[in-house]
Amino acid sequence: MLSIALLMAYPWIVLTAGTLAYLGSLPFGWLSYRQYERRSRESKAEAAPEASPSTASPTMVAGGIVRPTDDNDRPSRLN
Repeated sequence: MLSIALLMAYPWIVLTAGTLAYLGSLPFGWLSYRQYERRSRESKAEAAPEASPSTASPTMVAGGIVRPTDDNDRPSRLN
């Protein structure tokens, strides 16, 4: 209720403060996501067996995109 009253009384100040708070929180979200991805990669590496040297490497596609050779994580149909 107070936030609505403040927004009605001081719209530019409240909107500016909200925008700055949002922009200030973006780096924390990015750091949290990187930490989550690192933990996910580490848990997958621990669970996966050691790859043999004869395993084929991913292939490069146009534009520097890498297509993985092993798609065990993807379903056969996506729709």
